[in-house]
Amino acid sequence: MGNNGKNIVTIQVNREDVREAIRKAGYSIRSISKEIGFSDRTLRNYLSRNEMPVFMLDAIEKVVGDCVFFPGYKYTEAFNNEVVAVEKKEDKVNHPSHYTFGSIEVIDYIRDKMTPDEFQGYCMGNILKYVSRHKHKNGVEDLKKAQVYLGWLIESEEKAK
Repeated sequence: MGNNGKNIVTIQVNREDVREAIRKAGYSIRSISKEIGFSDRTLRNYLSRNEMPVFMLDAIEKVVGDCVFFPGYKYTEAFNNEVVAVEKKEDKVNHPSHYTFGSIEVIDYIRDKMTPDEFQGYCMGNILKYVSRHKHKNGVEDLKKAQVYLGWLIESEEKAK
């Protein structure tokens, strides 16, 4: 399921349409994630941004049937090939190519190997790093990276309650 170091082509989706299609097929986010071989955190992360990699949508559609990004439009291999052919600039903030090769994103591996407290500390350290260096290195890009870590920290805190 990995992208072998290539940029991930994503497509805009309406998260509620995707969730509804998954529910209608009798799945939850967790159960569909397990069925298609992705972590539910990764799926939830994409849904929160109203976008999803084409290969992930393909996997969901093979389970639920209807095309979830254009309701009523049936999945076809030709349509998929057209979408995959679209070039997309690398997302250096949310999915940098050096962290998204293989079958699992590095952040998911880190989260799974750490206790919640350790992961929260890891997030805090990265937030401080990116905020502290943003004026001297990558500017707004570093602030956006800090924002991503802040989102993960908030998610972790909410789960801990």
